[in-house]
Amino acid sequence: DGGLARVQDGFLRAMLWGALWDEVRAARLSPEQYIAVVLRDLPREEDEQVVASVLGRLTRATGAYLSDVQRARALPRVEAAMLAGARDASRPYGIRKPHLDAWISVATSASALADVDAMLDADSAAGDALRAPTRWAAVTRLVETGAPTAQHRLTQQIARDTTSDGRRRAFVAGAAFADPAVKRAYFTRYLADSTLNEDLATASLGAFNALEHQSLTLPFLEPALDALPFIQANRRIFFLVSWSDAFVRGHTTPEALATVRNWLARNTELPLDLRRKVLQSVDELERTVAIRQEWAGEPDIAR
Repeated sequence: DGGLARVQDGFLRAMLWGALWDEVRAARLSPEQYIAVVLRDLPREEDEQVVASVLGRLTRATGAYLSDVQRARALPRVEAAMLAGARDASRPYGIRKPHLDAWISVATSASALADVDAMLDADSAAGDALRAPTRWAAVTRLVETGAPTAQHRLTQQIARDTTSDGRRRAFVAGAAFADPAVKRAYFTRYLADSTLNEDLATASLGAFNALEHQSLTLPFLEPALDALPFIQANRRIFFLVSWSDAFVRGHTTPEALATVRNWLARNTELPLDLRRKVLQSVDELERTVAIRQEWAGEPDIAR
């Protein structure tokens, strides 16, 4: 009934948004119900930080917590609401821009991807100039989803942005191709190329482990865990955390959870600090599997 949006106190409203998300993560509130509340009440939310936070949670719920059938049912409404928020000239840029980012990240349908593609021919979006980071996000999303124009747009953007940041973002976009050979080449380089900049590698881990590519990245999950002692000895601590989080949280299935649990069970000599980092990473995967089993009717084969 829109009760959340009617709460006047901003701090209390932020707490209520957080409590609602906690219910989803505890598998007590279905992701579909959460999405429905967000689509109903977020258009009246005025706090820019709350909007950005809720949109991040919305994209996670849509991309990871729903079954394929549920996602197909929810996506048209989510895509339309995010685009409407980005185009709403009555809202400040601090609210329109997070909607634009969320729209790009969830765009999956042919029509939404066509709109993302068309945006790249524009000079502005969400009421401001269309800057390079947003262009790269759009290109990377086209690559992730295998859009027909993905390679053309990537080539075009590489020529457009020749800065050092552009080269970094091109490397990220390259990791987003749903191609086993590309995944193998990137994974090999992550571990074998001592000249590869760690910041560059870190930035590309999310694209490499795109949720749409789980069938391609599952074979790399155990080798990625096996590499943790090497990474701990040869890379900075921040890279270790990013590596573990990206490879473990880039999955939503009981098969992936079983892979991590079996790996932990076998590696009893693992240093305690490494084990704790893996356990921290696997918490989100465990919650994701539990949510999908509770609300999407998926079988429990993780034990």
